[in-house]
Amino acid sequence: MWLVVVFKDDNSVEAVPSYWYKNRKCAWPRKNAKKMITHRSPPNILEFDYLEARKLGNKSYDSYTIARNKAKLSENTSDLSTTEVSEST
Repeated sequence: MWLVVVFKDDNSVEAVPSYWYKNRKCAWPRKNAKKMITHRSPPNILEFDYLEARKLGNKSYDSYTIARNKAKLSENTSDLSTTEVSEST
């Protein structure tokens, strides 16, 4: 499963594996971020930082592609659920 999160420090929005997010912190790779994300690499203290983040929307997604598309859409709005409502109308 995948989530869309926004990082507090720089307000960036990303799709990440759901198990990377816990207790308002999200694991983030120090290098090779795209590869680590798409391979769903397990976070560890040597290769990852744990950054303050919040989950956007109340959903998790079955694929990285769907989550990434939601992340791109959310860059234009502050709430992913607003984007989801707009898509259904």
